[in-house]
Amino acid sequence: MLILMWLWGDLFKLYYYATNDGPLELVLCSMFQSSIDVAILAQFTYYSTSKPMAESQLKKGSIDTTETSIQTTDMEDSVNLSEAEMNVL
Repeated sequence: MLILMWLWGDLFKLYYYATNDGPLELVLCSMFQSSIDVAILAQFTYYSTSKPMAESQLKKGSIDTTETSIQTTDMEDSVNLSEAEMNVL
């Protein structure tokens, strides 16, 4: 709801500046702000409706959970991580 209010406000500013002979800079900035609002709204919609990739892949069984050894750069010992944990890193 908040993102829609931002978009509405920025579109109103754009309309106001464009119809009242506002400076070109304000019209361009209002266009930019409105496009950013649309991008944020699109991201919100996309990520709120989709499941996290790792969770959906684990349910399908497409991630191999075998143990893998990774050498650390600062220490001599190794760390055992599963394949699913390595994808998160």
